[in-house]
Amino acid sequence: MDGKAILDAIIALILYIVFAVIYFVILAFVVKFATGIFYSYDVSAEAVAMGAAILAGATIVAGGGLADAFKKEVL
Repeated sequence: MDGKAILDAIIALILYIVFAVIYFVILAFVVKFATGIFYSYDVSAEAVAMGAAILAGATIVAGGGLADAFKKEVL
């Protein structure tokens, strides 16, 4: 593994973490909004965080094709 491949992997990891955090925050707002609309009672922050974490984690595991996006074809 050369230096460029290591740098590409580090950049991909950083982007992956940033997008995971952004996705978690968006999901937290969606969960909080949806429970307010459909159940019309206030939900605790712990429940919102747990719901968003489960949804974000499942989505990350199911869409684990990020490595394929950074693969380079060797001729």
